[in-house]
Amino acid sequence: MTANQNPEISKWFTQFSEQGRDSAIYHFLSLKIADDAAILDSIRNYTPPNTTQPVPNLFFAAILFISSRDRDRGRKDLSQYFPTLGGKTDLSDAFYETFRRFALDREREIGMIVQRRFVQTNEVRRSCILLPAVGGAWFRSDRPHIHLMDIGTSSGLNLLMDRYECRYSDGTSLGTPVKSDTGLPLSCKSTGLPKWPLQTPPIGRRIGVDLNPIDLRSADERLWATSLIWPDQVERYDRLAGAIRVFETWQKERPHDQFPVALHRGSAIELFPVCAAGIPTGEPIAVTHSFVLNQFTEADRVRFKSKLSDASRGRSVFRIGLEWIGTKTPELTMEEWRDNKHIGVEVLARCHHHGEWIEWLS
Repeated sequence: MTANQNPEISKWFTQFSEQGRDSAIYHFLSLKIADDAAILDSIRNYTPPNTTQPVPNLFFAAILFISSRDRDRGRKDLSQYFPTLGGKTDLSDAFYETFRRFALDREREIGMIVQRRFVQTNEVRRSCILLPAVGGAWFRSDRPHIHLMDIGTSSGLNLLMDRYECRYSDGTSLGTPVKSDTGLPLSCKSTGLPKWPLQTPPIGRRIGVDLNPIDLRSADERLWATSLIWPDQVERYDRLAGAIRVFETWQKERPHDQFPVALHRGSAIELFPVCAAGIPTGEPIAVTHSFVLNQFTEADRVRFKSKLSDASRGRSVFRIGLEWIGTKTPELTMEEWRDNKHIGVEVLARCHHHGEWIEWLS
């Protein structure tokens, strides 16, 4: 069988080679795979029909997941090429042959992962974008604290946004200062200022909703979360590992049987009213989301906003979105409802999709 007999899968990897230019390893591998009949045929054997998941992301994450386990058991035949696993980048034919043999020999394991897992990333540096906006919502609400609900939350790490130290290039910072042995510093280039005082909001309840949330209490789930980081993006890998340590510290501060962030599995449209009903009347809610609305139909977006409006009876509800829908760069927006009345929507800033920079538009 030739690569041309798997044109759709070959196209997926050709496209991913362009999307993955930030990763020299994935760019190299994707171009090779797109023309490798045996690998394409193997992937076709275990790819669910009509899948909506990005198969190249799943395939590569499965490779990293298994390689991580192999390394921990003393086998380093493939992990030696992945910097996030302690190896070194080597874009050689020898690397590809090792990778190819691994992918074919471990087809059954890879297939089980691709069929059962989901692409769920948590880029915690987005907290540098979201935290000041949540602070603005709290400032506008004029209440003692604000409750946080994150849609498409993945593992819920951005619900701990105030537990990181967000450091901006103008010298300001938000969140929890890093101590010698705890905390996580996050850097963000910032231009301009928001219309409200830059301050860390006091956050009440933290609720996450996702179709397939990652439970960081599980070692297996933590390994999957780190395997979704591209293998030569060591800084992102270390940042995620640092955020997980913050999560573990936070968890220790709570009762042993209490999960520090309440995660709910299901549709945000269906679950939001249920979650909001558990928050006392009169207390404001900030609903955050990052690159989620692009996965909604237009009708679903209307339904979602209707649910936010309904929940605003006797309180303020703020929608704070980091999205990239039909614009040159991602944009940070804030929309407010109060007493079932739409107050308005505003584009606050232009941003980097992973939180590297923010340009306030005020």
